[in-house]
Amino acid sequence: MNITAKGVTLTESMKTLVAERFTHLESHTPDMDKMHCHITYHESYQEFECEVSVHHGKKTLFAKERGAEFKSTLMHTFYAVEHQLEKQKTQQISKQKHSSMPLEQ
Repeated sequence: MNITAKGVTLTESMKTLVAERFTHLESHTPDMDKMHCHITYHESYQEFECEVSVHHGKKTLFAKERGAEFKSTLMHTFYAVEHQLEKQKTQQISKQKHSSMPLEQ
């Protein structure tokens, strides 16, 4: 897990929240690796921008959100990645079902 920031100094509570969200993702999908979160604060817009990327299997999943509040922006970003992981799982299950079906003659 890697956390980087630009335009903001991350507090311990911010780092803890990011770590908790990664732990939550890992509990659902333990075979993830190369997890990265980048947080930018845009002073001119007074907005946070959160980017999360996760390498899972042969794919890299990515989500990016912007918002005025750090916690809600971060949560929305992680929800987006979680949705992508669920979608990927569903597709894999569907492929497995289709490949295990007997061919009709």
